[in-house]
Amino acid sequence: MAAGDDKAAESLLSRIPSGSLDAMQVARMQLVRAEIGLRRRQPATVLRALPPPSAQVGALSARMEQLRAAAYFMSGDVVSGVRTLVARERLLSSATSIADNREQIWNGLVSTPFSPGALAGVSAEEPMTRGWLDLARVLQEGPSTSAIAAWSQRNPGHPGATKAALVKASEPSVSPDRVAAASTATVGMQASLSGGYALLLPVSGSLASAGRAVRDGFIAAWFASPEPRAPLRVYDTGNEATQAAAAYQNAVRDGAGTVIGPLTKEGVSAIARQAGPLPWLTLNYVDGSIGGALQFGLAPEDEARAVANDAVATGRLTALALVPNTDWGERALAAFRRQFEEQGGTVLQTTRLPNGTRDFGRPLRDLLKLDNSAQRHAALDRVLGESSVFEPRPRDDAALLFAPLRATEARLLVPQLDFFRARDLPAYTVSAAHTGLVDRQIDGLRLCDMPWVLDDTGTWASERERLRDLFPEALRDQPRLFALGTDAFRIVRARDAFSGGREMDAASGRLTLGPDNRITRRLACRPIVDGRPSANANPL
Repeated sequence: MAAGDDKAAESLLSRIPSGSLDAMQVARMQLVRAEIGLRRRQPATVLRALPPPSAQVGALSARMEQLRAAAYFMSGDVVSGVRTLVARERLLSSATSIADNREQIWNGLVSTPFSPGALAGVSAEEPMTRGWLDLARVLQEGPSTSAIAAWSQRNPGHPGATKAALVKASEPSVSPDRVAAASTATVGMQASLSGGYALLLPVSGSLASAGRAVRDGFIAAWFASPEPRAPLRVYDTGNEATQAAAAYQNAVRDGAGTVIGPLTKEGVSAIARQAGPLPWLTLNYVDGSIGGALQFGLAPEDEARAVANDAVATGRLTALALVPNTDWGERALAAFRRQFEEQGGTVLQTTRLPNGTRDFGRPLRDLLKLDNSAQRHAALDRVLGESSVFEPRPRDDAALLFAPLRATEARLLVPQLDFFRARDLPAYTVSAAHTGLVDRQIDGLRLCDMPWVLDDTGTWASERERLRDLFPEALRDQPRLFALGTDAFRIVRARDAFSGGREMDAASGRLTLGPDNRITRRLACRPIVDGRPSANANPL
């Protein structure tokens, strides 16, 4: 199943003697059969494979009800789909999973075509289900301020109220700047996707918050574009590469003109094995080129190259590197070293931090050669025959420290640089070190990041403020992914802007298209002052 080979999975299932299985193993078999049916877009198969909701299958129940609801929506039975997910909420315990479940209800409502007669029995449903279906009816009839207000009065305290408010924000009567950032509500209501945009993102599962941030950024830019706009539809890729591949096939079947996504490297690889000539912008990178597809994403290599460029531009040509002992850290180090050495720089020494390191004392002592300083002092004392006052000093042959760290690690690094009297050594880091919120614990580090984050007075800062009230969660928690979404729309709408080797100024950086159809970002570096990137590139 993980490899996307449904036929092999089905063959293996058929060889398992059902009489040898206990109740939970039988439930697992049912779940896998349902997964296969969903991937093949065979809702009847899914519904036949799953046990009735009354059957107790413990930890598998929530996933089973999720598949059951997806099958109902796929078959056009919006009432049963909503009813199933509302009941599923009682199986969930965390606020995140409940919010994700409600997002699935919303996505089902706005992406499932249904006839007006399908909602005839809404009044007989329990209040939560009735409220969602009542909102679906309002959407289908054409939402207006009065209709949304009436819905709110009929359904006080309903979780769909936040979605209803966004629908209201998208009305033409609202000012243009709000329309430019309006909701996703109308996105799935397009009658046809012919020639339009298919956005492949995880809007359910553990990657949902990331997917929704990219989605919100794309839609904000989509609404800001002149009318008439090409249709747009969002396809849920979940967490699995096979789901991404299925979403791609669904988009092709629905007549998409351009595909954008998915967000994971595994998803891109899965689609690459079957993709045809349809214009395609990926939101992650894989090794090599993918036909005519453009590859775009937030690669750590871009930030590492920005460190090298900034260091060379300021005359710092000798570096130390303190990097996590992870694949991510190795990628950042390799990109930094290559860019730095090509411009005449030298990496004097590299120290790798084991995963979960909290005490940087030993790694920094080694990297800064503090033990060498202590040894020279001890030798001098032996020559003089007396003990003298001494403070170890860090090496003086390095002009910068490259430290691509996560936020928790960066907060630990700063005080230890102070302790070892190395704060005069410029320490560069990358976007992972800065959450986007005010963080004075990393003051003094030099951050290489995208304009959307670094700009505090210019165009991008104004754009952030304009959108903040409409997309508060995405801009607070995932600002860089929101920027990725806005840039993805700009790229697919103006691909010719890259012709002739030209560059594009964008929220995520200055974009360049390489000969292998990979888009890279040129970034700037700014010091962190009072918890924020400083507008002054060199305050000292």
